[in-house]
Amino acid sequence: MNVRFAAVGMGNSAALESHASDGLNASLGRFAHRLQRVEMRLRDVNGPKGGVDACCVAIAQLKRGGRVAIRATDADAYRAIDKAAHTLRDAIRRRYGDISHHGATIRGA
Repeated sequence: MNVRFAAVGMGNSAALESHASDGLNASLGRFAHRLQRVEMRLRDVNGPKGGVDACCVAIAQLKRGGRVAIRATDADAYRAIDKAAHTLRDAIRRRYGDISHHGATIRGA
Protein backbone atom coordinates (compact mmCIF):
# COMPACT_ATOMS: atom_id res chain seq x y z
CA MET A 1 0.00 0.00 0.00
CA ASN A 2 1.44 3.33 -1.08
CA VAL A 3 0.90 6.01 1.58
CA ARG A 4 1.37 9.73 0.93
CA PHE A 5 1.21 12.31 3.71
CA ALA A 6 1.35 16.10 3.79
CA ALA A 7 1.04 18.48 6.73
CA VAL A 8 0.33 22.16 6.09
CA GLY A 9 0.85 24.69 8.86
CA MET A 10 1.71 22.01 11.40
CA GLY A 11 4.97 21.66 13.34
CA ASN A 12 7.10 18.50 13.51
CA SER A 13 5.83 17.06 10.24
CA ALA A 14 8.28 14.10 10.37
CA ALA A 15 6.71 12.85 13.62
CA LEU A 16 3.21 13.45 12.21
CA GLU A 17 4.09 11.59 9.02
CA SER A 18 5.42 8.62 10.99
CA HIS A 19 2.29 8.58 13.16
CA ALA A 20 0.06 8.74 10.07
CA SER A 21 1.93 5.97 8.27
CA ASP A 22 1.82 3.68 11.31
CA GLY A 23 -1.87 4.41 11.92
CA LEU A 24 -2.90 3.87 8.31
CA ASN A 25 -0.94 0.63 8.04
CA ALA A 26 -2.47 -0.66 11.29
CA SER A 27 -6.02 0.38 10.35
CA LEU A 28 -5.96 -0.56 6.67
CA GLY A 29 -3.54 -3.50 6.59
CA ARG A 30 -6.26 -6.07 5.93
CA PHE A 31 -7.40 -4.04 2.90
CA ALA A 32 -3.91 -3.36 1.49
CA HIS A 33 -4.42 -5.75 -1.44
CA ARG A 34 -7.45 -3.67 -2.51
CA LEU A 35 -5.82 -0.24 -2.24
CA GLN A 36 -3.64 1.42 -4.85
CA ARG A 37 -2.67 4.30 -2.59
CA VAL A 38 -3.81 6.31 0.39
CA GLU A 39 -3.30 10.06 0.66
CA MET A 40 -3.64 11.91 3.92
CA ARG A 41 -3.50 15.68 4.27
CA LEU A 42 -3.41 17.42 7.62
CA ARG A 43 -3.80 21.16 8.01
CA ASP A 44 -4.25 23.70 10.74
CA VAL A 45 -7.60 25.31 9.96
CA ASN A 46 -7.66 28.01 12.63
CA GLY A 47 -4.01 28.91 13.02
CA PRO A 48 -3.32 30.60 16.34
CA LYS A 49 -7.02 31.38 16.97
CA GLY A 50 -7.67 28.13 18.86
CA GLY A 51 -10.71 25.86 18.65
CA VAL A 52 -10.81 22.78 16.46
CA ASP A 53 -7.47 23.18 14.76
CA ALA A 54 -6.51 20.04 12.87
CA CYS A 55 -8.45 18.90 9.83
CA CYS A 56 -7.33 15.60 8.33
CA VAL A 57 -8.55 14.45 4.91
CA ALA A 58 -7.81 10.88 3.82
CA ILE A 59 -8.47 9.48 0.36
CA ALA A 60 -8.06 5.82 -0.57
CA GLN A 61 -7.66 5.09 -4.28
CA LEU A 62 -9.01 1.60 -4.92
CA LYS A 63 -7.22 -0.82 -7.26
CA ARG A 64 -10.38 -1.62 -9.20
CA GLY A 65 -11.27 2.04 -9.59
CA GLY A 66 -13.12 4.45 -7.42
CA ARG A 67 -12.09 6.05 -4.20
CA VAL A 68 -13.17 6.51 -0.63
CA ALA A 69 -12.68 9.90 1.01
CA ILE A 70 -13.26 11.05 4.59
CA ARG A 71 -12.53 14.04 6.82
CA ALA A 72 -11.83 14.17 10.55
CA THR A 73 -11.15 17.12 12.85
CA ASP A 74 -9.76 17.47 16.34
CA ALA A 75 -7.96 20.04 18.46
CA ASP A 76 -4.99 17.63 18.55
CA ALA A 77 -3.25 16.74 15.27
CA TYR A 78 -2.40 13.20 16.38
CA ARG A 79 -6.00 12.49 17.38
CA ALA A 80 -7.21 13.92 14.05
CA ILE A 81 -4.88 11.48 12.26
CA ASP A 82 -6.15 8.57 14.39
CA LYS A 83 -9.79 9.52 13.79
CA ALA A 84 -9.17 9.78 10.05
CA ALA A 85 -7.44 6.38 9.89
CA HIS A 86 -10.28 4.68 11.78
CA THR A 87 -13.01 6.49 9.85
CA LEU A 88 -11.36 5.55 6.54
CA ARG A 89 -11.10 1.92 7.69
CA ASP A 90 -14.80 1.89 8.56
CA ALA A 91 -15.75 3.48 5.21
CA ILE A 92 -13.68 0.91 3.29
CA ARG A 93 -15.16 -1.88 5.39
CA ARG A 94 -18.66 -0.65 4.44
CA ARG A 95 -17.61 -0.45 0.79
CA TYR A 96 -16.46 -4.08 0.83
CA GLY A 97 -19.12 -5.32 3.26
CA ASP A 98 -21.08 -8.53 2.93
CA ILE A 99 -21.82 -9.36 -0.70
CA SER A 100 -24.35 -11.97 -1.65
CA HIS A 101 -23.18 -14.26 -4.45
CA HIS A 102 -25.61 -16.91 -5.79
CA GLY A 103 -27.41 -17.21 -2.48
CA ALA A 104 -24.23 -17.46 -0.38
CA THR A 105 -22.83 -14.66 1.71
CA ILE A 106 -19.17 -13.92 1.12
CA ARG A 107 -17.45 -11.75 3.70
CA GLY A 108 -15.22 -9.03 2.22
CA ALA A 109 -15.52 -10.13 -1.40
